[in-house]
This record gives sequence, structure tokens and C-alpha cells, in this order.
Amino acid sequence: MRSIYWFDKEDVEKAVKSSKRNECLLIVPSIHPGTQTPMLRPKWQRSLHGKVPVMVAENYQLSYIDEHAAQEPYWHRLQVVSYRSDSPMIVVSQDVDERLRDTAEIAVDIIPAGRVFIPPRFCHLVHVTGQTEVLRIRVEPGSLDKDDYLCDYCPNEHSCCDEMRELMAQAIAEHV
Repeated sequence: MRSIYWFDKEDVEKAVKSSKRNECLLIVPSIHPGTQTPMLRPKWQRSLHGKVPVMVAENYQLSYIDEHAAQEPYWHRLQVVSYRSDSPMIVVSQDVDERLRDTAEIAVDIIPAGRVFIPPRFCHLVHVTGQTEVLRIRVEPGSLDKDDYLCDYCPNEHSCCDEMRELMAQAIAEHV
């Protein structure tokens, strides 16, 4: 039997705060059997037999983070990422393809509140100041499970991750 599913704001908030990573995954492209289990009821619950109940959707992922979530510069090859918050966000970003040609500029954007869309192949570092929805949408074929490119595993020789972190620290000092 099909059903609608819903997530209570307060339960998600509590789940984010109690998570080691300050992140709550709700919809995932595939289940990690050791920590996740399929949702069985329409109303989401924080734990089911010690595992996080999640919905599976192969083309997108939905999660929530807060200001304590660890963030590092990273990019995706196959997906658009969207951050949505009622609180201010700072986004530091750089076009990966321009970086390969040594013509890339690092942008710093201060968003008072709202939604940000980051296209594929844009390295980004996002600082959030409150509960924030993170939606990843696949726009190219391939597995979303291995589509996070962090500095340590970045195939590009011209990594600017340290510069991005420095610009983020300056923006936080000036605007938060």
C-alpha cells in the first residue's frame, strides 16, 4: 500500500542536534543497512530498532543540517545541490571547470535567508546559521553514493580549498 510521508519539524530538529554529524538524512538514494532502515509509517520517527528510518529515491537526497555540521569544500559531478534556510548562509564557491583552466575566481555570497542552488561541478563551502534543508537532485546518470569530491580526493591539480576556507573565515568574522 502506498502512503504519504511527513516529517515533524521538531523531531527533525532534535535528530539533527543529537546526531554526531549534526545531520539528519530523510530521503536517500540507497539504504546503508548498518545505520538506516526503510520507513514503515507515514509519520517519520527518529529511530526504529536503533536505525534511522529513511525513504529511498534514487534521483535525490534530502537532509537537514544545522550550524554545528562540519562543512568542507566539495563538489558534485552528477547533481545540483540546494540549501534552504530561514537563517543567513554564506556560500564560497568556484567553478571546477574554470579552475582547470586557471581562470576561476572564488565567489563569496551572503544570503540573508532563502534557497541557494549550486550547479554540478561547482566546488562550494556553505556556512549555515540555523536549521537548513539540503536537497541533492541528480541531473546526470550515475550513482549519487560516490559523487562527493572532497579536497583530499579531488581529481583537480589546482585545488583552492585552503583559500576557500580562508575566505569563509573572513566572511564569518565580518557578517555573523
